[in-house]
Amino acid sequence: KLPVPESFKLSNGLTVIYNQRPWLPITSARLVFKTGSDANPQERPGLANFTVAMLDEGTKTRKALQIADEVAALGASLGTSSTMDASQVSIQSLTKNFSNALNLLSDVVLNPSFPDEEIERQRASRLAGLVQERENPSAVASRVMARVLYGSNHPYGYPEIGTEAAIKATNQNDMRSFWEKNFVPNNAALVVAGSISKNELKTLAEKAFAGWQP
Repeated sequence: KLPVPESFKLSNGLTVIYNQRPWLPITSARLVFKTGSDANPQERPGLANFTVAMLDEGTKTRKALQIADEVAALGASLGTSSTMDASQVSIQSLTKNFSNALNLLSDVVLNPSFPDEEIERQRASRLAGLVQERENPSAVASRVMARVLYGSNHPYGYPEIGTEAAIKATNQNDMRSFWEKNFVPNNAALVVAGSISKNELKTLAEKAFAGWQP
């Protein structure tokens, strides 16, 4: 029997979809954006995926290692991902630590710094991933199939990671522009499940995302 969630909006227009699970001592939050690789510019396949991967690599007040250390100290798990049609950042923790976890989630989403050194590290990793992909027959077949189905002028014609040329060319300005345009509250929903009351969640979310403008 699937749960029926409640829904409400924050003062900035962010939709919150909530389901209380009182028998579990944990709470999970997933901030989902209605934009993914479908919004990649033609000359930048892979931009959405690259941008989302950089969100937890540094903010205005936290470096990548500080974020990782704080996640570990909270006993939480933090993740970022994208698909063709959506991007998301998720965090899960014990409910007693959820306030701090949600604040960390909001910092990652609202204040990414896209540090150059982390971009280069991520770029090297992605280029290495492309090399490995060429040795995987299934991955090669998927790449060719997408290009045949959608063509080279459509975002769906490329895998999430993009192309070697695009990965090499993508820079901090590309990422910041993509983030500024798409990572806004009226393009998102915060999905929460766990042992937390609706009133408590609303209070925490209003505080965590205060100042985030549509």
